[in-house]
Amino acid sequence: MNVLQPSIRRQTKIFARSISLFAVKQQQRRQQKWARSGIILALAGAAAAATTTYMCTPHISAEKSSEKAAGILSDIGVWAWGYNGTKLVSPQSQKEAIKTPQQIPFFDGMEIRDLRLGEDVGVAVTSKGDVLEWGTGFDESTSIPQFILKSHNIKSVQISRGRIYAVSKSGDKLLSIATSKAEQLQEQKTGGASKWFFSKTSPRQVKIPMQRGENIKQISAGEKHILILTTNGRVFSSATGSHAQYSSEGQLGIPVLLDDDSSILPEDPHEISTLRGIRIAQIAAGANHSIARTEDGKVWVFGSNLYGQLGMDYSINTAFIPIPALLALDRLYNTRGEAKVACSSIAAGGDTSLFTVTNYKKQTDDLWVSGSGLHGQHGSGHYAHTLGTPQRIKSLCNLPILSISVGKRHLAAVIDTHSESSDQRQLMFWGGNDWFQLGNGKRSNIALPSQLKTDNVVSKSTSKFEETVVCGNLGTALYWRRI
Repeated sequence: MNVLQPSIRRQTKIFARSISLFAVKQQQRRQQKWARSGIILALAGAAAAATTTYMCTPHISAEKSSEKAAGILSDIGVWAWGYNGTKLVSPQSQKEAIKTPQQIPFFDGMEIRDLRLGEDVGVAVTSKGDVLEWGTGFDESTSIPQFILKSHNIKSVQISRGRIYAVSKSGDKLLSIATSKAEQLQEQKTGGASKWFFSKTSPRQVKIPMQRGENIKQISAGEKHILILTTNGRVFSSATGSHAQYSSEGQLGIPVLLDDDSSILPEDPHEISTLRGIRIAQIAAGANHSIARTEDGKVWVFGSNLYGQLGMDYSINTAFIPIPALLALDRLYNTRGEAKVACSSIAAGGDTSLFTVTNYKKQTDDLWVSGSGLHGQHGSGHYAHTLGTPQRIKSLCNLPILSISVGKRHLAAVIDTHSESSDQRQLMFWGGNDWFQLGNGKRSNIALPSQLKTDNVVSKSTSKFEETVVCGNLGTALYWRRI
């Protein structure tokens, strides 16, 4: 016993010291864990703060930081001019009209995918696919564009009859959103969705009977209708808006819907059977007429022809064309079917249509116009109420036209004047100018395409961005789109 007692005492002391050291280490581990938790919470708080800031300010992602540093993004944005009674071209200004191009500060340095000017609302799509809206038709109490849709990666938008139609970048869905903020909130409430413009909950989706693997390629909207082109070359049409309407102008391309007694349900797309089996490459919608271009350069037209906008002379029999009709492009050259011609581009707006036609025999690219010309839309130097047989816009023929926009009564074309020493673009405008929508500071209509002097606008494109002009009802916007 006496021999073993010292050994037991030593073991007891060693055990006590071990327990003490273990307790100290455990305390140190707890302190380190608390420290790490504090860092995580701090980072989470910073992230939340950054997210809150993004909701109300323009965003330039980290991947574009090098472009911003190089000054590429510093010059882009949105410039606008024309009628401002609805706060579209200068949201924070009290002026009724903006006479020359002025920058909208909110969009400074912001990359835009698409932009549209309606009657009383403006809509823009950011580089992230989020949708912004502004104007008195949206909310009279705010003068700053507001995000109305996020997390849906939208690529393009159209405005028609109080609705915004938005196509996802993948082309798998077409969304419908009310232009009015009050209606948007009401639809969220009745639809059971909680703030879909800040979440992944979708607004109303327009159902299109597409085939497997088929997606939306393009949409184009008029005053009361929308055309939908798919990747399979099929064309669908539908009435727009939130309530049933009556149509008697044939712009849907479906004869049964021409009858005045036929109630047309909105947002109920039907394939245009006349065009079935024909691969369509491009669509364009005017106010009440429609145009479709095939892959091999033919043009089909239907709808209202009251001003000759379908490229046909007006008569009782041609006032409305409910079934798509083939436009005889060869007759434009008086060759009776012998000309080798093909349409390469179409555009429409209001009651006016444009066709770019290549004459392979003469090796020319001609720009033709038909429809209303009361405000100088024909670009011929003359003013005419109607024009059935298309005529050339001579000053714009054989020029490298990058894009054309047709508004309610004014038009614009972006011309490529690229050279080894300059990437400059020419902005050509003509037509109605009663609200300074041509941007020259004057208020008289112009019946010939005239270059807009953009001394205060950086009208220079780069290898990454291209200038795009949008003609609205009584206003115009210029923005830079990533190529």
